[in-house]
Amino acid sequence: MDALTACYASDSDEEDRGQEAAEPSRSEDGEPSLKRCRHSAVSVSVSEAEEVLATLQAQHEGRVRAFPHVDGDFATHVLVRVGVPPACRRPLRAILGKVAERLPDLHPLTSPAADMPTWGCNEFHLSLSRTVAIRAHQLEPLLQALRSSLRRWQRFATELGQMAVFVNDARTRTFLSLRTLPETDSQFKELVRRVDKAFMTQELAVFYEDPQPHASLAWVLGDNELQMSDAIADLFPQNSIGKGIVGEGSRWYADISNVECKIGNQYYSVVATK
Repeated sequence: MDALTACYASDSDEEDRGQEAAEPSRSEDGEPSLKRCRHSAVSVSVSEAEEVLATLQAQHEGRVRAFPHVDGDFATHVLVRVGVPPACRRPLRAILGKVAERLPDLHPLTSPAADMPTWGCNEFHLSLSRTVAIRAHQLEPLLQALRSSLRRWQRFATELGQMAVFVNDARTRTFLSLRTLPETDSQFKELVRRVDKAFMTQELAVFYEDPQPHASLAWVLGDNELQMSDAIADLFPQNSIGKGIVGEGSRWYADISNVECKIGNQYYSVVATK
C-alpha cells in the first residue's frame, strides 16, 4: 500500500507544481508507471488502489491533469505576466476575501509566499495559448516560430476590472477572473492569431476561436459557474469595466509589452517591445 502511494504521489506532486517538471515520470501511454517505482514489487487490491487515488486527490484538492504526462514532455504555455499595482493589492485581497466567505472552497490560483496573507499574490497572467505538451526537439523551433510571428508587434495598455467566471474545458474547475477592457480585445485576438500561427508549425492545438482575455485569480473544484456568478452579482452590484476593480474604484492598468513562453518551469521571452 505504501509502495503504491509512493509511486502515485511522485506523479501527483508534478501536477501540484503546475505540470512544470522537466523530466516527468510516465509510461508511454501517459499512465503512472509502476515499473519506475523504487520498490521492486507492488501487490494491491482494487480497493486499496482506489483508496490511494482518493487520498492523493484529496491532497491535491481534487485537481486532475489537463493531459497525461509522458516521459520527455514539457508543459508549454504562452502568456503575458501582469503585476498587481501596489494601490490595488489591499483592495484585491479584500474582494477575494469577500468571495471566499461565500465560497469557502475558494483557492488562490498561486500559493502566496509564507510571509504573505492568503490572498497576497501580486502577479497573475493573461493566457495567449492553451497549455500543451511539447517534446525536447520542438523547444527551439517553437521559440523561433513565436519570435518570427510576433515580430513588429506593437505594445498596448489595457485595464483589468470586471469580475468574470470561467470553467475549464473538462468542467473540473471554475475560475474567478478579471476581464480586460473590451476595447483591447481585437489587439489580444491579433496576438493570439500570431501565437496560433507559430503553434501550427509544430502541429500544436491552437487557442479558442473567440478568446476572452482575462487574469484568473482563484478557483474552486468542479463546475460551480452558477454559484460563483451569483456570488459576484450579490457582492459587487457595480461590477463593470471602467469603474475600477469590480466597480470599487481601484484601477488596475496593465502594459502588454512582454510576451513569454513558459516551457517546463522556465520562462522564455519571445517578444519585448519598447
